[in-house]
Amino acid sequence: MPHPKKKTAQRGIVAAAATALVVGSSFMPALAAPTASESPSAPATANDNVSDTSGSVDTTGLAEAIERDLGETPEEYLAEAKVSAKASDIKTALREAKIDSNVVVKDGVVVVQVGKADLSASKKVIAEVEAAETTVAGEEVVQTSATATAEAAEESVPATSAPTESAKKAEAAKKAEKKSAEPSATKEALESAPVELEAEEVSSIDEVMEELKKTASPEALKELTSVTMDQYGQVIVRAGEADETKGSEASKSASTSSDPELSLTEAVERLEGAKLKLSKDGGPAKMAALEDTYGGMGYATTADGDYSGRFGMCSVGFNAWNEDGKDAVITAGHCTVDGRMKDVNMLEHDGIDAIASLGIHLGTFGFSQFGTAGNGAEVEPPSSENPWTVGTDIAVIDAINPEANLHPGVTKWPAGADEREETINITSAGAGVVGSPACNSGRTTGWQCSEILEEGMFNVYGYDENGQPTDENVRLVWGYTASNPEGDTLLPGDSGGAVVQGTRAIGINSAYGSGVALYTSLADAQETTPVGDYTVKLFISAPKLTVDNGTEVEAGEAITGTVADAPDGTKVNIIVDGKVIDSIIVNDGKFSFTAPEELGEFSFTMQAKNGFDRSATANANVVVIAAPTPTSTPTEEPTVE
Repeated sequence: MPHPKKKTAQRGIVAAAATALVVGSSFMPALAAPTASESPSAPATANDNVSDTSGSVDTTGLAEAIERDLGETPEEYLAEAKVSAKASDIKTALREAKIDSNVVVKDGVVVVQVGKADLSASKKVIAEVEAAETTVAGEEVVQTSATATAEAAEESVPATSAPTESAKKAEAAKKAEKKSAEPSATKEALESAPVELEAEEVSSIDEVMEELKKTASPEALKELTSVTMDQYGQVIVRAGEADETKGSEASKSASTSSDPELSLTEAVERLEGAKLKLSKDGGPAKMAALEDTYGGMGYATTADGDYSGRFGMCSVGFNAWNEDGKDAVITAGHCTVDGRMKDVNMLEHDGIDAIASLGIHLGTFGFSQFGTAGNGAEVEPPSSENPWTVGTDIAVIDAINPEANLHPGVTKWPAGADEREETINITSAGAGVVGSPACNSGRTTGWQCSEILEEGMFNVYGYDENGQPTDENVRLVWGYTASNPEGDTLLPGDSGGAVVQGTRAIGINSAYGSGVALYTSLADAQETTPVGDYTVKLFISAPKLTVDNGTEVEAGEAITGTVADAPDGTKVNIIVDGKVIDSIIVNDGKFSFTAPEELGEFSFTMQAKNGFDRSATANANVVVIAAPTPTSTPTEEPTVE
């Protein structure tokens, strides 16, 4: 890397001094009106992802995901959405009419499963929903004949048991074969959304819950994960492994006693007539703790901790340690708006760029720098005697809330799940490599990957005296560029988020424009600013022995082990009765220590450490045996000769 203090600018992609990248933070009103978000940091011309305002459904950015994940076109996707919407309307109407039903969509058809006694009333409700449909392009919507299908259903045999797994697979294969043989469903073909009535004895989820409450013991109910209904009208009860099943006497007495004593298995078996399935999959669903904080998660910031008005939005970069071993966070300097912002609060999201609420208080901004020291702009005009002084875009969050649990990892923003549920562990920190892929994480675009194109210095819009973005106060930042042609790699709100190559922390989301994303170089910022006193939290793997527990080893023999992906300088502590009896340096992921002289079982705990980072502990034991006693071979007695 060139000398970090003074660098002669090679502007590269930035064509002129007046051209600058746009900072990637954003501001929005209070959470009472999250849809009214705006970004004073991004001029109108910088918006690369404008939706169609003609009244059609906006699928901007969805086409690739629809094709990749569903194998459909956006038109087919939206057509199916119309069918789902109609099914939802029918489901709501039946619920309001107090008719137990199961409404699903199969192959573009709305299937309504109701008991035989409710067929007539259901037919009337469906007709009312269809009559309320609006016209399409000035013509009446084609109505399906719910009457004909209802009459056919009235003559059918009431449902028996739910389909077996093999039957479900056969049906799925048949559907797949049918879909491959026929043209794809079009918007026009699905718009009429045909409805079919099926005579099925539907098990009400409420009734099942009520019956379980009456018969299952309180301990058994604590194991309950969920009670749901599938497309076959089958109620699925999910629970963890039950306590030991009660004896036969207890089971018999529960049928006449007012005190519920049954296990979930027994309670489900007693619900005669209901189509039920009990799945033991691990007990109640476990929610991610709101205190768990990972890189890439979103945060809000204000000057005074008052979030009832407008607030800034950025993303966590890397969780870190300060020089005293206290928690800290590394993020982007411009998120402080040249030091105006002080308070930081986590944001909870329902998904990428979808704020749900304010989360826990995180901390307050400490050191920050955007541009040169003191948030300075570039020197104008530069010359050989007075070259550009290149700065950075970095900040730290200190005074971390003790309740916050800062993990050495970065969220990958998994689809349809909490951002804490899929993360990548950070095992090292250093400079990025041009020509290699990198991934960044932020609240607006989620987890995005691209190739590092260049490393160098770049102009970034600065702030004026009122804290408003301006090209009259351009800052120079050293970092990396990555491809961002469609504006989906980095956008406002992603600022401050983490950039990684593999499991190495290399940068911080900073800015975007001119078809690229700009990442601040973490290595450069740590070399040139007080952020060098902070270290990125690293994930340290727990040590493992190279032999099984209980293996016999000789007294004084080497006991060996490994630490996967151990950073340089990692040590392993050997702990007995709470005291460290040995500390061994890990070389190339391996370590060894000497077995004690005392014979018998030797139990100990291992923990790897590197700076302030610690691994999980690992308990181990070996059996120490005596080393064999060496024997001497007697020489032959000399003969007379």
